[in-house]
Amino acid sequence: MSGFLTAGDAERIIGGDVHLLVQKAQIIGKALNQQKLTTSQIRNFFTEVRSIQNRWDLNEEAEYRQTVLLKPKLAYAAKRAKEVGKKTDAVETLAEVLTLCIDQIPQAATDKKDRFDRFVDFFEAILAYHKQNGGREY
Repeated sequence: MSGFLTAGDAERIIGGDVHLLVQKAQIIGKALNQQKLTTSQIRNFFTEVRSIQNRWDLNEEAEYRQTVLLKPKLAYAAKRAKEVGKKTDAVETLAEVLTLCIDQIPQAATDKKDRFDRFVDFFEAILAYHKQNGGREY
């Protein structure tokens, strides 16, 4: 585990703690930049998350399913980054953080959409802080 986010932190963030969201996003965004995560690596997943958000109201269950299916995609991307010789744990760190957050959006939650939107907010904040700290192609 990366140690940047605990399950308790993820629950508080997805539950609505905006101050913790900003604090953790700043730490994680900076760390991902230091670990040499490229802008394209983070944007690929953010684009997919934003697409799910845009379609959510059309079919909540299908988009919830797509959200959960991000977890194996993230795991694959993390493993692939290590296999192709990138000397970085950045994709693995991102995968761990996002997976912890996805786990905080239970299928039976009455506020599932709100929780998903807070997940998107958190991911967007991580992306912003990654960019602020010099995130670029390496």
